[in-house]
Amino acid sequence: MGKILFPVLVLALFLLVSIPAAAVGTEAPPIASGVLGSEISRGLASSPYPVYGLDPHHTNRSAYTGPTTLPEVDWTATTPGSGAEMPLSIGSDGILYLGLRNGEEGLHAFNTDGTLKWSWTRPVMQGVSGTAAIVEDYLYINFGTHWPPADYGMVKLSQTDGAEVWTVSTSESAYMSSPAVDQSGNVYFGAYDDKLRSVAADGSLNWTYSAGEIIFCSPAIGDDGTIYVGNDSLGAIALNSDGSVKWTTALPDRPIYGPNILGNGNIVYRSQDGTTTALNDSGVSQWSRVFSGGYATGAVAADGTTLYVKTGSYSDRYLTALDASGTTVWEFSLGTALDDAPVVGSDGTIYVSHGASVSAINPDGTESWTLSLDLGEADHSYSTNWPVIGGDGVLYILLNDSWDYGMSSAVKIVRLYAEPPSAVTVTIDAPDDEVLEDSDFTVNVNISEVADFDACNYDVAFDATVIRLDDVTSGLIDSTAIPVDIYNELAAGTYRIIQNVPGLTGVTGSGYLAVLHFHVLGSEGDSSAITLSNGMLSNNQAVEITATWVGDTVSVTSVVPGDANGDGAVNALDITKVERIIAGLDAETPGADANSDGNVNALDITKVERIIAGLD
Repeated sequence: MGKILFPVLVLALFLLVSIPAAAVGTEAPPIASGVLGSEISRGLASSPYPVYGLDPHHTNRSAYTGPTTLPEVDWTATTPGSGAEMPLSIGSDGILYLGLRNGEEGLHAFNTDGTLKWSWTRPVMQGVSGTAAIVEDYLYINFGTHWPPADYGMVKLSQTDGAEVWTVSTSESAYMSSPAVDQSGNVYFGAYDDKLRSVAADGSLNWTYSAGEIIFCSPAIGDDGTIYVGNDSLGAIALNSDGSVKWTTALPDRPIYGPNILGNGNIVYRSQDGTTTALNDSGVSQWSRVFSGGYATGAVAADGTTLYVKTGSYSDRYLTALDASGTTVWEFSLGTALDDAPVVGSDGTIYVSHGASVSAINPDGTESWTLSLDLGEADHSYSTNWPVIGGDGVLYILLNDSWDYGMSSAVKIVRLYAEPPSAVTVTIDAPDDEVLEDSDFTVNVNISEVADFDACNYDVAFDATVIRLDDVTSGLIDSTAIPVDIYNELAAGTYRIIQNVPGLTGVTGSGYLAVLHFHVLGSEGDSSAITLSNGMLSNNQAVEITATWVGDTVSVTSVVPGDANGDGAVNALDITKVERIIAGLDAETPGADANSDGNVNALDITKVERIIAGLD
């Protein structure tokens, strides 16, 4: 396995994403609002993977980092059936939901430790092949495959126990298509009876669109509420939220999986013949690429336009990165691999299945790590598919029997875990003691251990009547200087600082980003907070490094602690002065109380000595 590079000009962008705390062990992962956030994801549960494609745009881009180092197998759960053809979904409480087509066919809920919580099935249902959509305390799932006799439709279930709330029946299978949910809570699903249905949360039918051909495609939903699906006869189909046709565009072959909606508004369809086509929001082709195979949904990078897709045949598969024009940026050889979607972590890492392994690929196409999950069973050869990020450091992967895509042997769910790296902290390191009137002092902008740091911007704010910023000079991480490119006064007492490490190698270590040089304007008793805000750290892959930004406070005094003789400096003369005051030979001075405890005694002698030695 390895990467094949293609010439490309890469534009570095900062990713504005906030990442919650890490999951630990087998506990439920923390709740996330999703990378799209705001309106478009509003109808879905706040969870690591609430719907096919992770969000209505099918970005497969997570709000979590996934395992950043080689993970270990936390647990393996053997499911009661076989034939997992779509990814599992995850509730806000960490419960997993997986549809199975054979064996104990139906939808199965698994606890966070991998034990079975409940199973839902129906007589002559012929299984579940899609991904459950999670909304509040409920699940929506299509059921019934294309083998008659069977029971077909879409059902609403309670997350608590799998109890049915209502069912919408169809005349033919709802095979392959997973439900989508809009911001108003309406549910959309396709079926073999050539129809796309819109169903309200109470189970009433909003409308039905007849496409004239089977709809495998899981619907994607645009920011404006446009529903994107596809089929063999019409190709790409865009519907308004009332079910009326917006446009259709012919494709070379039928789309099986749902399209991706990119950040530039393009909709990318992948046809069964290996063609990948990008259409604008009017249905006009922007670019088209023909590959020797691969038609599963892709994953969208943090820049919103780079698309990661599996290409090639089953025995010669690649992970391919395509830029906004459809040009190949790089390819990573996977060898044998099923046709499923990769998933992208919040740090830009791409997780992809192949053979009996799963790999983490860096945004530049290089390999971060690969873990083999071969179980060593003599009568079965397992293949991985459908990776899903379950929280910081957590990755779920499915194991299917290779020879028949998991139709005969029990599917296994594997939970992988690697301890997430410690959170980066950026802090203002103000002087511990009060600062003297009309004096100069410096403040370091410290940074804890950070990996592959390349650039940053942040705002520094303070009370401009108390202190004045005169200069900002370079910092140091490890042994690498962190130059200050620009600092600019946005308003009185607020400056924006921009820094960049030359080149793209980045720097790893801890130290300080910059030194702030202040002058004191205030008087005795004045104080000023020095705060950090609007901070952004970028690594050398143009991906945000999540950080906590912490300020500090300085207070003004007319007395320098330890300056017992009042000459403005702390030196050996002050030791003698403190001793004379303790002995009653001289009157007490404010600076003689070096430790500020209200008394002048032997403790202040030691304090002055420590100040002179640079220890305090």
